[in-house]
Amino acid sequence: LGAERMAERVRNSIAQRAISVGVSEITITASFGVTGVDASTPGEKLDPEAMITQADFNLYQAKQEGRNRVVTRAL
Repeated sequence: LGAERMAERVRNSIAQRAISVGVSEITITASFGVTGVDASTPGEKLDPEAMITQADFNLYQAKQEGRNRVVTRAL
């Protein structure tokens, strides 16, 4: 999925940056939930609400798996 590659690039970019806070530096991580469809996906699954729900589920899965990751599962 193109969206998965994009989320991974953004996640990497965020994780590689250090932010100066006073005399210290901190790093930030991010997790992403990605979903999508392909040509074989049945028409009834092409619902925007279902896609948002699946992406949200994938995000929570990423957080449960240890954060700072991308989880992708298609509808």
